[in-house]
Amino acid sequence: MIIVLAKFRLWVFLVCLDAHLFHQKVSTFLITVESSV
Repeated sequence: MIIVLAKFRLWVFLVCLDAHLFHQKVSTFLITVESSV
């Protein structure tokens, strides 16, 4: 049970990290687009 919980927490952490990195990429992209316009 503890192993399953640990795996779930790791999965949640990775998903949150991935979402954070994706958000950074989108923000950078939008700033670049605004600068070039």
